[in-house]
Amino acid sequence: MKNRFIYLILAGAALLTSCYKEDPITPSDAPMIANRFEFPQGDAEWDRFAEEIHDQYGVYLIYKDIDSMDLNRSWYSLNGNNSGEGLTDQQAEAHMNFMRDHIFRYLNPSAIKGVFKPFYYLVYNFYGYSAANYGNAFLLNYTSGIDFWVSSILNDNNPTFPTDPEKLKEYRVRTLMQILPEAYNKGKITEPDGFFDQFDFKTAIVTGSYQLDDPNHYWKRGFPGELKDDAYEFSDYFYGTISTFTPAYTYRLYLFLCMRYDREELEAKYPAANYPLIHTCRNMVADHLKNAYGIDLEAIEHGPQE
Repeated sequence: MKNRFIYLILAGAALLTSCYKEDPITPSDAPMIANRFEFPQGDAEWDRFAEEIHDQYGVYLIYKDIDSMDLNRSWYSLNGNNSGEGLTDQQAEAHMNFMRDHIFRYLNPSAIKGVFKPFYYLVYNFYGYSAANYGNAFLLNYTSGIDFWVSSILNDNNPTFPTDPEKLKEYRVRTLMQILPEAYNKGKITEPDGFFDQFDFKTAIVTGSYQLDDPNHYWKRGFPGELKDDAYEFSDYFYGTISTFTPAYTYRLYLFLCMRYDREELEAKYPAANYPLIHTCRNMVADHLKNAYGIDLEAIEHGPQE
């Protein structure tokens, strides 16, 4: 194994690291700091995969020797309530295989490099703040760390990796929904030409289930629904206004739509005869991502076939 320590340049990181290691505070103009993780973390096959991912995407996949201080580095505090632990070798192999087969196989370094924060922690039993739960809860994904993201599939209630294709699809879609919208926010991927011309972002919408035939029902207007952070379904009830559907939010909805539903499921949920704009915009997004960036959203929906 290479004994190579990770070095990072982060604004303000010298102060954060000195607090973390309880060393004397160093001058703020000393930007180079040594992170405590060795990389790669072993010499197994999955460590070689981690090296390949770092070379391609510039992110370190870290799976062991993770402690609470690592999980609580944020812009506002080093003393949060996030918790979790690193993986055993058996867990690491399963989780790394998931990252290889269900996440990175569908991405393109030329489009995605620069999207990740420096570290991507693979964590057992991660608990972090959830606005939906008004406090800490088990989280599959966490992206609010100052220099890290978290992927946490295994936990005390699910200590072994799932094999069910539908469950793996859920984890795949929810994880990629942290990556692709962030790529859009950072300008690494774009919307199709003319995509936003399909939408009226000003006229009031109606949302009632008894108003499905109203031309201003949000489905008629091409807005698929409300999607909470890290959700796997659109909200059952939506009481928002047209201001909910900003262009960036609407594009996020369509990235999800393309990965979440195959054509048959889409037709059952939004019949094309009644909501043609949803189908038109869905096809625009799927074709654009595939042709412009080599990112096949339909392949993500289907999952690995071998």
